[in-house]
Amino acid sequence: MKLTRFLLIICLPLSLFAQDNDKIDYRWGVQTAYYFPNQSGYESSNGWAPIDYGTTEIPEDFSPLGSDDGRSLGNGWGAAELQFWIDRTQTLPLLQGDSPLTSGNNLQINTKADLSPATADVNLSFKLTPIAFLVFEQGHHLGTGWYAGIANGLGLNADGSGDPETDSFPGVVYKGWFSGTFQFDLAEALPEATEWHHVVLSSTARFEYQAFSGANKDEPWQYQADEGENFNGWLFKSSHVLGYMIPRDKINFAGIMLETERRLGDISRSSTISSGGWGSDFTEIDAGPLLNWQIDDESSLVFLLQWKNAVQYDDDSVFYNYFMNRESTGDSYWYFNRIALSYTKKF
Repeated sequence: MKLTRFLLIICLPLSLFAQDNDKIDYRWGVQTAYYFPNQSGYESSNGWAPIDYGTTEIPEDFSPLGSDDGRSLGNGWGAAELQFWIDRTQTLPLLQGDSPLTSGNNLQINTKADLSPATADVNLSFKLTPIAFLVFEQGHHLGTGWYAGIANGLGLNADGSGDPETDSFPGVVYKGWFSGTFQFDLAEALPEATEWHHVVLSSTARFEYQAFSGANKDEPWQYQADEGENFNGWLFKSSHVLGYMIPRDKINFAGIMLETERRLGDISRSSTISSGGWGSDFTEIDAGPLLNWQIDDESSLVFLLQWKNAVQYDDDSVFYNYFMNRESTGDSYWYFNRIALSYTKKF
C-alpha cells in the first residue's frame, strides 16, 4: 500500500492551499431511478425472468422456518431511488512531462456529500494520473441511515426473519477502497485521427472494504434500502465502459456499461452455489446502455438502462423472506433491473 501512503502524505497538505495553477470545480447533482419488480427468478424461462407486475402468493404448503414466515413474490410497483449530492474537486498538476502521455498528469482530491430520504454520507477520494492511460484512486466513505417509513436506511438483518431492524442511526458504515483504471481513446492512437474517431474504453478494478459498526463478522445488514445482504469484509468490484464520443451533438456520448461485484474472504465460502446454498460466492453483473446529454457547458444528464443477473433459487425456498434460508439450483437468471437518470451541474 505504498501508493496509498504516498497519496495521503502529499494530498492533505496540498489540499489546504490552492496554487495559481490549481483548478477547483464545484458541482451538485441529483440521481433518480426506478427499479422494476421481479419474481426472483420464479417461473423464469431460458434464464430470463418475465416482466411480471402481478403477485405470486405464498403456496399453501409453505413451511415457515423459525421467524421466517415467507414472502410473496413481485408486486404492483417497484422501488424508487432519489439522492442529492454536492462535491468539490481540486486538480493539482503532478508528475507532468513534455510528452502526450505525461503532459496532463495530475492529482485530484475530491470531497463529496450525499443525502437521500433515508441516508447521509460523506466521501473523500484521491485520484492520481501518472500516465495518460492509467488512473489510481484511493477513497473513504462514512455514512449512516434512519427509518423513513417507505425506506430503511441502515439496519442489522440477522434475526432470521428477513426484515432488517428499523432503528434510526443504529451505527455507521465505513468503506475504504483502492482501484486502478485503464482508459483508452482510439483517436489518441491514430496519426490521422479526427473528431469522429473517439471510440473510448475504460476498465476499472476495485478492492473495497466495508463494515457496519453494529454488525459482527457473520451478520448481514442493510444499507441504503438495499436487499440486506451486506457483510463486513472485502469486495471485488469492476466497471467497464465501451462507447463513442459523438461530435457536434447534444447527445455527445453513447456506450455500454458493465459492472460486477463479488464477495471475498471467508463469507464468500460460507454458502456457495455449488453446495446448494444461498450463493455467497455469486458474482453480480449489471449491464446496459448509457447516453450522455450535454445540456450546456455547465450541466449534463446521463440516461441508463440496466439488466442484472441473480441467483436462481428452487421453487420451494424462493418464498423464504430471509435470503440465507434459500437454496440455489446452481443456475442464475437475468431480469430488467432499472431505469436511472443522473443530472450534474457545475457552479
